[in-house]
Formats: sequence, C-alpha cells, structure tokens
Amino acid sequence: MSISRTRLLVAAAVLGLAGGLAGLSPAAAAGPPAPGSEGPTGPPALMPDGQVATPPAISAQVSTCPAAPYGTSSYAPGTGKTVALTFDDGPGASTSAIISELQSNGVRATFFNIGENMAARPQQVRDEAQAGYALGNHTWNHPNMTTLSASAQATEIDQATTEQVNLTGIYPCLFRPPGGSYNSTTLSLAQQRGMTVWLWSVDTEDWKANGSSSSYWVNRIISLAEQEGGVLSHPVVLMHNQPAGNPATVLALPTIIQYFRDHGYTFVDLYGRTSVLTTDVAAATGTDRALISNEGLRWRNLGGTLLFAPAVKVINGEPYYFGVGTDHNVWVRTDRLGWAKFGPSWTDCASSPGVTFSGGRLYLACTGPDRQLWEASSTVTPGTLPYVTGFSGLGGIIASAPAVAGVGSNVTFFADAPGGTVYTRTPSTGWTATGWHCASPPAAAQSASGASATFACVSADRSLWYDSYTTSHGWSPASRLGPPSAEGLSAAALGVDANAPRFDVTGAATSGVYTRTPGTAWSSLGGATVGGVALSSY
Repeated sequence: MSISRTRLLVAAAVLGLAGGLAGLSPAAAAGPPAPGSEGPTGPPALMPDGQVATPPAISAQVSTCPAAPYGTSSYAPGTGKTVALTFDDGPGASTSAIISELQSNGVRATFFNIGENMAARPQQVRDEAQAGYALGNHTWNHPNMTTLSASAQATEIDQATTEQVNLTGIYPCLFRPPGGSYNSTTLSLAQQRGMTVWLWSVDTEDWKANGSSSSYWVNRIISLAEQEGGVLSHPVVLMHNQPAGNPATVLALPTIIQYFRDHGYTFVDLYGRTSVLTTDVAAATGTDRALISNEGLRWRNLGGTLLFAPAVKVINGEPYYFGVGTDHNVWVRTDRLGWAKFGPSWTDCASSPGVTFSGGRLYLACTGPDRQLWEASSTVTPGTLPYVTGFSGLGGIIASAPAVAGVGSNVTFFADAPGGTVYTRTPSTGWTATGWHCASPPAAAQSASGASATFACVSADRSLWYDSYTTSHGWSPASRLGPPSAEGLSAAALGVDANAPRFDVTGAATSGVYTRTPGTAWSSLGGATVGGVALSSY
C-alpha cells in the first residue's frame, strides 16, 4: 500500500526541519504536495527472444556519490526559479522522441529507468547517457517497496544499479521508489548507497493516456504541468517513458517547455546541471597560466595555475577539465564542483595529460619525470569528481605528451619518441612503431561509435596531418591541412574531434587558437595560449 497523503506531508515536514529536503527554498517552505500513486508501469519491455529480462548477478559496486541525506527530496535544485523534468519506467518506445524534443530545446532532464527495461533496450540507455541526461535507479521490476523485506528491497536496487553500470559505467546517485511508496528501510538502503531519494511535486498523470495521442490527453498533461508547476518555485515534474510508449507526453513536451521558459524557469536535472552543450569544448592554458575554455562563444577563465596545456573530455554532457598544477599533480574540475586532485599527492606528471572516456571508464595518461608513460583509470559519477589511488607505468621513452583514445574494444595510447617517431600500445600489449613522424605532441580522439580514432599532429613542415586508425585495419591514407594564411602552425599540443572531424591548433606567431574542419578554411577562435589547445566533442 502506498504511503498516505497525510503521512507524506508529516514526513516531509519533519525531514525538512532536519535538512532532508535538498534544494528547499523559502518560497516552497510549505512542503511538497503528496505524490500519491505514480500509476502502473505497464508491461515490461521484452528481450529479443520475447521474454522478460533475467536479473543480472549483482556485482560489487563502489558508490562514488556524495553523501546522501536520509529522507526524500521533491524540489528542483538550484537558485532562482528552477524546474526538473523527470521520466519514469523507461526506456520505452518514446525514448528517442523524448530525447529529440529535449535536445532540440536544450533542456536537461532526468530518467528513472527500470532494470528489466534497460536490459531489453540497452542502446536507448546508452543514448540517454551519451546525451548527458541524469540516470536514476527505479528498481529492477517496479515493485511496491513497502511490501518487501529489507534484503528484497536491497536486491531490487542493486540489480538495477548493476544493469545501469554494465551498460553505461555510470553509478546512479538518484533513486525514485516505484509509485512513490517507501518506508524507513527504503530510505536507509538508498542512503547507504549514496542515492538521494527523489519524489515529485507535479504529477502530469500522463500514464492515464494509455498510449493515446489524442488532443484531449495532450492538453490534459499540459494543463496539469502548468497548473501544478506554475505556482511552485522549484517543481519536479513527473512524466513517463513506459515500454509501450507515451506519445501524448512527447506531443505535450514543447508546450510545457515553452510555458516554463516564458515564466522565467531554468531547466535542471536532479544533479542541478543546467545547460546542454551544443558545440565542442576547447580548452587551453592562458598566458597567465590559468585554465581557459571555449564552448563556441568566447573564452572563459576557469582559474588554476597549470604548467602545461590541459585536457578536456565531455562526459555525460558535462565538460571535465584536467591539468597539471605547479605541484606536478593532476587536477580535475567541472564548472559545478571546482578543482580537486585527481590522484594522490605523490603523482608526478611532466607533460600535458591525455584523456579519453571509453567503456564507461575515464582513462588518463601522462609522461612521468622518468620519461615513461603512466596511466590511470576511474569510473565517473555525475555530481562527483573522479579520483584514482595510483598510476601504472607502461614503459617507453616519451618525448612529449601522450594521447589516448578508445579504439574498438581497446584503449590505445599514442606517444612520440625522441626524434618524433610515433608509437602505439594498449594496456596489455607492447609498443609498436608507426610510420608517423611528428613535430608536435600527438593528438587522438575516438569516434562516436568507438570503432575508430582520428589521429593528428603537426609535421616538420608545420602542416597538420591526420588519419583514421582502427585496431583491425590499421591506418588509412593520411590527409594534409596547410597552415592558416595569417601565420604558420606552432608545434604545440592540438585538439581533435573525430566526429566532425574538427581540428584546433595554435598559431606560431600569436599563440592564438585556430579551428577547422576539412573542406573549410581556418577560422580564429582568438585567445592567447601557452603550450597548445585541447578539444572534446560534446
């Protein structure tokens, strides 16, 4: 049986006094409306054999979430007026359409997926993660948690977490109990796993449309979202993404989004993230040694004091910046969390870091003071900064900074030896010489599919050369891009996006940044840099 309205209101009031309602604002101090029933989830998604998915063997997962409060949250995080759109029970037949509407409007959102549906629709879960949306745990098969023993509740949560981590590498720090039904055991289990328990404050009752796309249901969903949400400063809007599809929800989304925008709300996910990236992210070290970043509009100063050019990687829609500080330690930052050390204090990097994200893990490499290649890897959880306990040596004699990219099922490292010859290796194989000779540090980036990487460097004639590389077929014929007409190319670090493809370089005379895709001319991004530039696809 779901918790009653009275009980929810009393619990919310008590937890609010204890600081349990994250994001509570003075304007919302009266406490959230009771969720009531979320509604039935509908038939589960089926595996290719027509059967419901079998739960995975629960694997030991180490939570990288920040400490979670005991209790529930029902108000969107952030300052000013914020609104969080949430979609339960997926993935489903409408997932791609929901993502399309959100992306076209530049809106953050949160998906609470069911484990058995994730197993049946794995690519849609990866699509949600790749697009940068927050992914929350909604149990394995949507039971009423209050009817289960403590061990059964734990199993429901852990099976869903295992499935999500297996598919995306992302540990969920958000939990929504099916139907909004929970007890003290549910709250304790979620807190122990670093998961904030999220309910909602606006119920669109979109599940009642039962697959209909009629104007009656579309207008009803819109009406409930506006009437209930428009009187709150921080509404959390409940919608659905059920296996059979929610076409009325998809049709209602543009109007709901426009309504909240017109009324001064900022869209956030339940981690508090706001804007969705729509362009690649460039990063460099400014002349004052601070990190600078450009997301298509202008350079921003992000602080810090860096010895070399930084690295940047967009993970789950959020840029993560990596730089070597004056202590020779690797530091990591995001706009929300600021700077923190990436590894222990004895870490000693003598070059710019190379970074990639592949198979749900972050891989970072640098050249040590012994001129050998050193690497480390970590999972990445939204709301936290990655940290490693140590680096592993991979040998070699490295002349400058390495590059790293996921290629097929392997992570491949690219490094130049003294004299400029480029070598490659994976964590499990030795070094192999290539036919490349570079005047700059090598650069590499994996494609969106992960099947190949684009490699680039500046040659002795100060032209940029690039090539596609796969572990199965090796190198393709190389292509050349001449220098900007205004000045030549420096031999500093350069950035690559394998998908456009796009190349960012620095000028030999001004150290300003230039960008180009094949078939176009070089254009200036401005800036004044030290050591070169890094680039990440969004």
